[in-house]
This record gives sequence, C-alpha cells and structure tokens, in this order.
Amino acid sequence: MDRNIRNLVVTVTIIIIAPFVLFACATTSPSVPQVIKGQYVSTGEGMCIVAPLGLKPNLTPSCTQTPQGTTVCPGIMQSWSGEGVYLFNKDGTGSFTALVQFVTDSFQGPSGLVPSSGAVQKVSAKIHYNVTTAGRITITADPGTYTSEVISGPNANRTYHINGWARKGTVAPGGKIIIVNSLVTDIMSFMPPLADLPPTTQSTCNGSNVLIWQHD
Repeated sequence: MDRNIRNLVVTVTIIIIAPFVLFACATTSPSVPQVIKGQYVSTGEGMCIVAPLGLKPNLTPSCTQTPQGTTVCPGIMQSWSGEGVYLFNKDGTGSFTALVQFVTDSFQGPSGLVPSSGAVQKVSAKIHYNVTTAGRITITADPGTYTSEVISGPNANRTYHINGWARKGTVAPGGKIIIVNSLVTDIMSFMPPLADLPPTTQSTCNGSNVLIWQHD
C-alpha cells in the first residue's frame, strides 16, 4: 500500500512538472528563424532624391556653376508606392519583381523648368539576404542586377540600372511578416547604359515595405 502511494506521488509529480519543463523549453527556443524561405507579397511607399551630379557626404545634391556664373545644385524629388513579389531561397539568395508608381515634382532642367509628372516602372533584381538570431534582416540587390523599365510617363520605354539598392528591417516571430526600410545612408548609383542621365547620378531614398508570406 505504501509502495503504491509512493508510486502515485511520483507519477503525479512528473505530470505536474512536465508542463512547466515544456513551457520553459518553448519560451527559450528561438522565435525567429535563422533563414526564411518562400514567396512573399510586398507593398510599400516612400520618397527619393535623385541627384544628377551626385550626392555630397552630407546627403545633399552636388552643385555646379552655370555659364552665367550661377551656382545650381540640381535635385529631383520623387515619391513612390509599389507592390511586388519577393522570393527567398533557403541559401540566402533570392529575387524580387515589383510594379512601382512614381510622382516627380517639377524641377529645373538644363533647358528650363520640367513640369511635374507621374510614371510607372517595372523593377527587378537578384538579391541576397541575411537574418540574425535577433530577427534583423538585411536584403541587398546583387551588383548589376537591379533594373528599372519605365512603362509609362515622360521617360517611357527607357531602362535604368542601379547599384546600391538595400533594405533593412525586422522579421516577425514565425517568419510570416517582414517589415523593411530604405535608409538614406544607402546611396544608389546609376550605371551604364544611362539613357538620359549623367554618369554621376545618385539617389537616396526613405521608405518602408511590408512583406507577407504566401507559400514556400
């Protein structure tokens, strides 16, 4: 009888302790995956400064002297919004495509005032990415792969190539939602063939994208 009671006490103790052990293991296990994988849809918006003469270290457009002796520092303001699809492979590589709409403010061009305008561009790139144990993610376009094809607007049927595109942000627990931002310190440079832009053209952007998992 005493042995049965002792066995019962031991059994009840194990049953009571076990859930607490499982709970402790669950709360100490990583909540963010080391690697994400699959297809995500994206939506976002932001604003950019395009500097035809490049950007200074303080992130203002570079200047030049006109033949009349006037100092000009050309900068083109563009707001954007877009929707796209990201594909993340398990090995840290991937790709994205997006349809982006731009609104460009009026600016002073070489031949006078250029009126404000709207445009639609199809952008794509191959990417590589890294996710830390703290859930921080960095996404970077592979050099020479970021392409922007203008579908409509004043520069329709022109294609631009950019280096330096990057996004940094956070992966939600479970990996189903990713929020990333473009940082003004990530300078983008336009590459040949340059269409109608000088080789010194650079851009800095500020914006956010939300990525939502669809499937592996």
